[in-house]
Amino acid sequence: STPSASLLALQVVGSIGVVLLVATLVRKKTIRLPFGELLRSDHELQLFGALLLCFLFAWLTGVCGLSTALGAFVAGLVVASAKETEWIHRNLEPYRVLFVATFFASVGMLVDISFLLDNWLPVTALVLLAFFTNTLINASTMKALGRSWRTSIYIGALLSQVGEFSFVLAAVGKELGIMTEFGYQMVLGVIVGTLVLGPAWIGVLRPLRGPSARVAVES
Repeated sequence: STPSASLLALQVVGSIGVVLLVATLVRKKTIRLPFGELLRSDHELQLFGALLLCFLFAWLTGVCGLSTALGAFVAGLVVASAKETEWIHRNLEPYRVLFVATFFASVGMLVDISFLLDNWLPVTALVLLAFFTNTLINASTMKALGRSWRTSIYIGALLSQVGEFSFVLAAVGKELGIMTEFGYQMVLGVIVGTLVLGPAWIGVLRPLRGPSARVAVES
């Protein structure tokens, strides 16, 4: 069904708000939350505050007709940028590993294996196209920043996988009716393909790396 004008307006406002918030986080790198002193002195409050932000942003994006996963992602960016929640970064590493494992398990559950088997040729072609395109774009960027071509190509290979945030974008597109089920499964197949085959692609291009590649990646 066609979304109403009010829903479209909410989605536009929500999208603009998300973009402005992310741009602010990228520009400032670190932010300060309200009641900062209280949060720094109480680790339990930091944890509950981070959870509250997660649910709050998920609720706000849901109200605006956007994906709740997008709101949770933005909340994670806020928590990562806030100086008051540094304790969470240092002490919740085991939970991060657990959630990453859960994320990849959930991604595997989303993929339709029969769809991949029926459409393996176009999915494979798109995966290779993603590798070539992302490697070329990233390598060209690194070359423009003064790196050698050998180092730039290797770094481009390291960054050639389709990022995990693409799952959020694909889910939003499906929820809004922009993407069909066929297109959604095709996107999932390409994303998963780059994640699975990424190490092999990096291994193929590893001999091209120059002596300064490790320094360039770390910097």
